[in-house]
Amino acid sequence: MAAWEALATVIGLTVTVLLLGLVAFPLLQTLWSLESGRRATEGPSRIGPRPRLAILVPAHDEALGLPATLSTLLPQLVPGDRLVVIADNCSDDTAAVARRLGAEAIERFDTTRRGKGYALDHGMQHLRSEPPEVVLMFDADCIAAPDCVRILADEALASMRPVQARYLIRAPDDGTRARISEFAYRLRNWARPLGMRQVGMPCQLMGCGMAFHWTLLAETSLASGHLTEDLQLGLALARRGLYPGFCPDAIVDSRFVANAADAVVQRTRWEHGALATLFAELPSLLLRSVRTLDRRLLMMALDLAVPPLALLSSLLLLSGAVAVAVASIGGPRWPLVAFAVAVAMQIAMVVIVQRVYARDLIRLGEIFFEVPLYLLRKAPVYLRFVFRRQVEWVRTKRDVG
Repeated sequence: MAAWEALATVIGLTVTVLLLGLVAFPLLQTLWSLESGRRATEGPSRIGPRPRLAILVPAHDEALGLPATLSTLLPQLVPGDRLVVIADNCSDDTAAVARRLGAEAIERFDTTRRGKGYALDHGMQHLRSEPPEVVLMFDADCIAAPDCVRILADEALASMRPVQARYLIRAPDDGTRARISEFAYRLRNWARPLGMRQVGMPCQLMGCGMAFHWTLLAETSLASGHLTEDLQLGLALARRGLYPGFCPDAIVDSRFVANAADAVVQRTRWEHGALATLFAELPSLLLRSVRTLDRRLLMMALDLAVPPLALLSSLLLLSGAVAVAVASIGGPRWPLVAFAVAVAMQIAMVVIVQRVYARDLIRLGEIFFEVPLYLLRKAPVYLRFVFRRQVEWVRTKRDVG
């Protein structure tokens, strides 16, 4: 019995530490964001002449949706700026559409090296003959808010570090399930990085609405087929002491696809890529940050360790079941107390985010009523990560019109 009790104690301690840490850190980020959230409309101060910039837009078969994106980017350019669309392995007239609208267009054909990272690297090579001061990157299906380009370029030049816009993904309809997905992205891509900014800490790169001083990327290869090449890039730069900063006043958004099957493909790619990066990068990031006493790298590692909201909630329920099992075989009961504390913290985080960042989107009652069904629908995505993980980049079909 003593051996069982010892084992139960170890299991209980492990579950408690992991559980409280995984829930406490995003709650802290959310709390840190509150004062900053009230000042979110304060843009960066103008720092002299506008830097000469180039915008890269990777595009694979985006002829139908590209005009909407370019219509928000082209008006923000001034003489000397460039907007380059990289038509990557296209079977439609993406390049012709881009040129007709007034953008530069280059074409790339390589069916063995597929993915956004390879397209961006091709665009960087194209710029080398006449490099700009600042490079910005936007997706071909996004909408950039007015003045987004200037704000990002100014902050990239002033800080000499990577800069990430506030990148949100909108629900395609008013269904509760879609709005919960949008709520999760407001937590992940707005509240949490805003909290990191408030305490002087870096954020993760999110793939769209990114800006870099040319010198930061001049010797960096972007060629990658990783599902989350943006996340990988941000961590690689952070290891060099180039910590990405969050810029809440530069706003970019896009939409989840409306078709249910395509939405599953899209979210599977995002979440499998993020989880693969977590398992591959987290141990080395933690070790490096502790060895070098680098608190900014440590904060990025802790941020990376937080799983998506649906998975975090599922792990919370699973840990509760483990705590009950440990107590039932004579183990300690404090894991049950830790579980109750974690549930309270998770609820507090959801309430804060809904009140501050998503009051216009969804009601609290809808969130708590729909969450069990939402978790059940997300379970296959996480099971596929274990048994049939997506490792290759697959373009999601777009909804246009």
